[in-house]
Amino acid sequence: MSFCRYFLQSVSQQMNIAKQRTLPYLAIAIFIIAKIPHLHYGFYWDESWVYGPAIYAMYAHGPSLSPAAISIDLSRGHPLLYHACCAAWMQLFGPSLFSVHCYALFVSVLLAVAVYEYMRRLFGHETGLLALLLLLCNSDFFYTSSMLLTDIPLCLFVFAGIYAYSRRHYASASIAVTVTAYIKESGLVLLPVIGADILAGFLTKKISLRELVRSATVVLIPAVAIFIFFAVQKKVNGWYMNPDHIAIIHTGILYTASFIQRSMKLFLLNNYEYVYFMLAVIISIAAVVQTRRYSYLYMPAAIVILFIATLVLSYKDVAFFVLMPAAMIIGVLLLKKAKRFTDEQFKFMRVTTLFCIGYVYFCCINFFEERYLFPAFMLTDICVLAIYLVYTIQAFPRKKLVYIATLLLCATTGIYSIVNDAGNKCTYNRMDVQQDVTDYFEHMHNYSVPVCAREFFEYIHLTDPGTGFLRYKRAFTHVRHAVDSSTQYVIITSEEYNDGWLPKLEANDRFYPVQTFKREGETITILKRR
Repeated sequence: MSFCRYFLQSVSQQMNIAKQRTLPYLAIAIFIIAKIPHLHYGFYWDESWVYGPAIYAMYAHGPSLSPAAISIDLSRGHPLLYHACCAAWMQLFGPSLFSVHCYALFVSVLLAVAVYEYMRRLFGHETGLLALLLLLCNSDFFYTSSMLLTDIPLCLFVFAGIYAYSRRHYASASIAVTVTAYIKESGLVLLPVIGADILAGFLTKKISLRELVRSATVVLIPAVAIFIFFAVQKKVNGWYMNPDHIAIIHTGILYTASFIQRSMKLFLLNNYEYVYFMLAVIISIAAVVQTRRYSYLYMPAAIVILFIATLVLSYKDVAFFVLMPAAMIIGVLLLKKAKRFTDEQFKFMRVTTLFCIGYVYFCCINFFEERYLFPAFMLTDICVLAIYLVYTIQAFPRKKLVYIATLLLCATTGIYSIVNDAGNKCTYNRMDVQQDVTDYFEHMHNYSVPVCAREFFEYIHLTDPGTGFLRYKRAFTHVRHAVDSSTQYVIITSEEYNDGWLPKLEANDRFYPVQTFKREGETITILKRR
């Protein structure tokens, strides 16, 4: 009888979970459908001159993790797991642009599934759904999710590693952390963060010696695995890490602080993020009024301090160096005062916070690109914010109604961000216009015509068939970055027009416009010699 009762309860529980999954997986399906038009584009950004050529070289060589598998000019000394996995995918589904962009989208969908499933298991369905919604409606994630870049796969395994470590699934965590390090060196930030958390737990007697030994595998196994890669690289290339990369690392305090402030502006303002933070402030204040629990004021205080440090102060001010850590300390106080979180949930939030701080600092002392911050952005602005919002909503009598209103506001803001994100939309508009330009020259059937293309990606698209813009797979052989006496055509982009190039060339009567291609936010004019 007890078995029958247990069986029926188990079936009922699984049916409830399946019902809960309907909306999140429907959202993921809609996201995939919306991304289909982007799968046919050529390569752009780092795809066109870094990852795309490197992955096709790996495909020609065969999947391999060896630093000797492809030229150092293509690998740039990075670990090659992402390249090897894409090469394996290409062997199964073909090497077309559509295929490799499907691979990138597949990894992005895995991240979306992981965000919902892991957050649901650790914090509940409501938190999982809100975190998923914030991810899918993030403009940067939406536009780059079909591009061959390492930021999203890195984020996937960082997230999986922190989750597994928090749940004490140490074997899974060690695999995830190893994969993270083999995707890109920046994933190594996770090693000292988890190591510090393990050591702190042992010193404060929160974990036993036996638990210390078991959890230490999360650090030791990945450390040995990545050391093997660097040892092989030392033998093959003569150095552990690319000297060109080491040369651009900066450790100056003001230099780092300037990029930290720039990073915070992205966290707080980019893609209308301030709406979510203001929503957190409003809900927190309402929760204080509702419950008279003043611990809810910690989050608004931390947010206000971050906005002041980011938007009001200069990174050169002493106050900036005081307020930034003050906001972090207040955030820790919030976690300490909140009694509703389990040890696993606390561990997830603690390690996530430490990783994001370390990762942002790592990015700020290296060659800085905004998209590099995506793993930290996803874990803080999406996961931590979703956790806090759902936690605070529990203070209201009509919490279901408040939660639905929060979902709708976040979805509306996110969709509005995607539709109105001039930067990312302009990237695809720019790709459309540059496709028009390559089509124009290909229709001439003169691949030796002297052309001046000052814009880097326009130059790459005309000279490298691998980027996918040349429909007949034949490169133009006389493309230069400067105008000389032999130049017959000059390509002028919007940026160069603003620099005064077009009026200058027209004024000397040597060139005249023959064709202009336009999309919203991008215009390219082709000039011909008289």
